[in-house]
Amino acid sequence: LFGAIGLRLPRPDTRTSRDGDPDGREGTGGLRALAEPFRSPVVLRFLILSFCLALIYLQKQSSLPLDMRAQGLGPDELGLVLSLNGVLIICTQPLVSRLSGRLGLDTQFGVAAVLVAVGFGANAVVGTAWGYAAALALWTFGEILLVPQASAFLVRHAPAGRTGSYQGAYYFVWNLGLVLGAPLGMAVLQSWGPEALWGLALLLGLAVVAVHVVAAKDRPAPR
Repeated sequence: LFGAIGLRLPRPDTRTSRDGDPDGREGTGGLRALAEPFRSPVVLRFLILSFCLALIYLQKQSSLPLDMRAQGLGPDELGLVLSLNGVLIICTQPLVSRLSGRLGLDTQFGVAAVLVAVGFGANAVVGTAWGYAAALALWTFGEILLVPQASAFLVRHAPAGRTGSYQGAYYFVWNLGLVLGAPLGMAVLQSWGPEALWGLALLLGLAVVAVHVVAAKDRPAPR
């Protein structure tokens, strides 16, 4: 019904916009704006590190439930453990945000990355609902620290009027982390087992921390 109504509606004339931009400069300018965050060395490094964290963190939507089921957790236990993520965010975010406000952005990112790395790495040595819940609490606190830190970092380094493009680039790398991380994680889990998967997650997360610490020392002051 709605499709039929849409077909009956008058269509806007798009010829004016094409005639007004015969060389396609508006489209080129839009692509340039989208690519701008990736041309800034500081922001590009941050986006790459964020992508690496996304590869780890988004295992919660793919490999982690499979590992939990393989360890003998039933659907009810699995649902309860994973729902703890949302409960912790709702209950502790105001307090954690207040405490993290005393930290600098670089320190906040480093702590968040450590929590994500250790939280997922701990899955290699747990096998009960309580163990998975404790590991989940660690990477959830990392998530709570990471989200406001990323927004503040991008606002600080984005030129005036370009914040939306920089935020879009950040969400792009996180979605890319899901698209690539899910099949990679499941492939590692099936081929080499959970210890290899979570061990690699720990190493990747700690590598992110190390690169971030070194890069932060040489980072130029934001504009």
